[in-house]
Amino acid sequence: MESFTNALKQGNLEKIRAFPKSDLHNHFVLGGSRQYLHKMTGIKIEPVKTPILSMDEMHAWNRENLGERFETSEMRKLLIRAAFHQAREELELHEVQHGISAIHDESVVRFLADHHIRLNITSSSNILLGRIHGMSGHPIGRFYRSGVDVTINSDDILIFDSDVSKEYLRLYESGCLSAEELDSIRQNGLIAR
Repeated sequence: MESFTNALKQGNLEKIRAFPKSDLHNHFVLGGSRQYLHKMTGIKIEPVKTPILSMDEMHAWNRENLGERFETSEMRKLLIRAAFHQAREELELHEVQHGISAIHDESVVRFLADHHIRLNITSSSNILLGRIHGMSGHPIGRFYRSGVDVTINSDDILIFDSDVSKEYLRLYESGCLSAEELDSIRQNGLIAR
């Protein structure tokens, strides 16, 4: 029986695909405490009150409530801090989509590890969106070695030409994570939360 680690070491994408993996990514990285954001910016963000029936309606809500105010790197980081602030207040946060900016604050990394909050990370899109400079230095390795629960995920396959098996192989080939570390992440990701 072929093992996942051997498939990674062989660079065999078809064999990697044969092993079950979690892919928990869901869209909209915006989240967190409205009260925190209001306190920090003075901006009151109203929640959606009726069903959004199209992407155009979602974009319209986004323009009206967020607009260009949250497009800067600093404001995106503020949105991430708002998510962690909410977790501290309510302690109901179990997962964060993306969340790689947390690496810039060791207290946030410790909080994630201590409270078993999972980061669902999309490494190739992080690079192609200019958030990370290269796969070998991707913060997923530091998160994992710091005890943060991480999963490896794909993101917008048509845009980024990736699937979850390619993500595992790219992280292995870059030297960011060993085959054994990647297999541990894969197996942990299959555990229901």
